[in-house]
Amino acid sequence: MKKISLKQKYTLVSLFCAGVFVIGAFLVPLYAFAEKDMTPEKEEEQENISDLNDKIEEKSDVLNELQAKIKHYENNIEQKQQEAISLESQLDILEDDMDKNKTKIKKTKTELEKLEYEIGETRLQILDKEEKIDSKKIQLSGFLNSIYKNEQKTFLEILLVNESLSDFSSQLSYEEEIQKEFQGLLDDFQIEKIELNKAKSDLDKQKEVQKEKKSDLVAQQHMLEGEEEYTSTLLTEIEEDEEKFQELVKTMRAEKEDIDAEVDYIEGKLKKKIVTPGKTEDGEEISPFVDMDEFDPIWPCYGPITATFHDPTYPFRRWFEHDAVDIAVPQGTQLKAADSGYVAVARFDGSSRYAYILLVHADGYATLYGHVSAVYVDPEQYVSKGEVIALSGAMPGTPGAGSYTTGPHLHFGVRYNGIPVDPLQYLP
Repeated sequence: MKKISLKQKYTLVSLFCAGVFVIGAFLVPLYAFAEKDMTPEKEEEQENISDLNDKIEEKSDVLNELQAKIKHYENNIEQKQQEAISLESQLDILEDDMDKNKTKIKKTKTELEKLEYEIGETRLQILDKEEKIDSKKIQLSGFLNSIYKNEQKTFLEILLVNESLSDFSSQLSYEEEIQKEFQGLLDDFQIEKIELNKAKSDLDKQKEVQKEKKSDLVAQQHMLEGEEEYTSTLLTEIEEDEEKFQELVKTMRAEKEDIDAEVDYIEGKLKKKIVTPGKTEDGEEISPFVDMDEFDPIWPCYGPITATFHDPTYPFRRWFEHDAVDIAVPQGTQLKAADSGYVAVARFDGSSRYAYILLVHADGYATLYGHVSAVYVDPEQYVSKGEVIALSGAMPGTPGAGSYTTGPHLHFGVRYNGIPVDPLQYLP
């Protein structure tokens, strides 16, 4: 091996170091920063995550089966809706609907169980990320400590302690590997931080979904209780008499027609008043109404949708079309104005007679809130979007519930130029 003189070494230093920033010589072996073998605790953690994954998959299979059952009941109801109206067929529909709701309750409970496993898995992932980050911090600290100790060691020193160009080149290659190792470790650290923040965000979202599911479960259970009570009351009132049942159908249809006519009349009357305000004695136009912004509704309350617009499985569809959406919420839930507007109707007398509120909005729209158990507004009053206007009801036999209700919920409708339209097309 050819040796180089001291003068040659200094010449090489000048060539290699011109304009190059001083870097440290990293003498700590690479293996000092390598990942350690998995500890028994880590193995147990990985087994726990694997076990949770298995349980999550198991619950997913159960959910698919329950959804198939729900669809089966819906198909049965749709078929029976094609039959002639009779007490027997109506009881069959109500029975299928109750079975459907029982299955929905099981589905929601299963979803909550699955969420529990998913939350547990996410928490384990967070712990794992935090441990890896702590480990990376220790490794990075070791690198930085080595840099600090060797910060005075320059290319000059590296060159002088080596007897040949090949030794010098090997030393530089070693230093480059150290730098790559450090950069790789730093990149891993940043990735772990990003994944940790994502896991924490996922956990917050899972907890929020869990909260909503628990609320949905309560509402669904109340709906089932109401449906069972309604069916029992129906059988008591008509005494399994087909003639009495047909008379009940006729009465309920007439009641629905009267309500629709009332809504049409009063809505049109208020809209006309907004468009054509009164005048003072001097001929000056006056109006208690303020300008309304473009119709942009929010949800008046939150809960599972139990009946959609023109729902083919609506228990009373053969009696009249369902021209709104039903939102299952516990009795007495606060109801908010979906948008700013004026109160056209605030019908509530404290009896079990059907009670509702109708608000008139901009652009020819109106919103209806049915089965309310308390009313906080008056006709022609201006209300702001999000303002509490009533409390929900609809538990059979309670104030404001009306005759055709099978459990606590809000009957929420949207009307455009007097015609019912699907609320889900407008809600966010």
